[in-house]
Amino acid sequence: MLTFYCMMLLVACYRRLTDEHLKIASFVDLGDAVFGGPRRLAVDTMLVLSQASFCVGYLIFILNTMVHRYPIFGPSSIALLFPKALFIWAMLPFQLGLNSIKTLTLFAPLSILADVVDLGAMDVVLSQDVSTWLAKQPPVLAFSGLSVILYGIDVSVYAFEGIGMVLPLEVEAANKKKFGTMLELSMGFITTMYGLFGDMGYITFGEATRDIITTNLRIGWLSAVV
Repeated sequence: MLTFYCMMLLVACYRRLTDEHLKIASFVDLGDAVFGGPRRLAVDTMLVLSQASFCVGYLIFILNTMVHRYPIFGPSSIALLFPKALFIWAMLPFQLGLNSIKTLTLFAPLSILADVVDLGAMDVVLSQDVSTWLAKQPPVLAFSGLSVILYGIDVSVYAFEGIGMVLPLEVEAANKKKFGTMLELSMGFITTMYGLFGDMGYITFGEATRDIITTNLRIGWLSAVV
């Protein structure tokens, strides 16, 4: 709810300033219009650092999953030839191609495909969670210490990192009057899926739950597809 409120607050500020005939095309332009030139650099720096950190998190998830599922590269004494590094090199051309696209509208077909694939993968993981839980129910704890609470807050912040994209999305929206409603419905659906996904993972594997849930799945063609 806090993330959604902050997103809509940004949109409200953007709309108010554009009504005053200010040209605002990005998050940084909004910071410049509100706080002035010197703070534009501060907003830009914080935005770059936050998004770069989230990208590192995504890379860690992808690389750990790929190395766990596809141990096709042997160990190496050269850092640039480590198995995880080789997977990064393999993804680099694809990433550079995506970075050359300058408008979010062109990402729409790819985004829809990614959403469909994500939902399919989550359905497979949840199905495996249920089948594993029915075979064996591990002991679970409702509260296991303050560190777990803090870790959960960190994960929540990471899960809703898309706040940095709300202004570009609003700019590209075809029906801006319904943008808030669509964003609210999307956030509610995503929150429900995240909660279900996390709860089922912990209920299924208990204290053996790993940071990346796909590494808890049984090795096989189904988990490889996920």
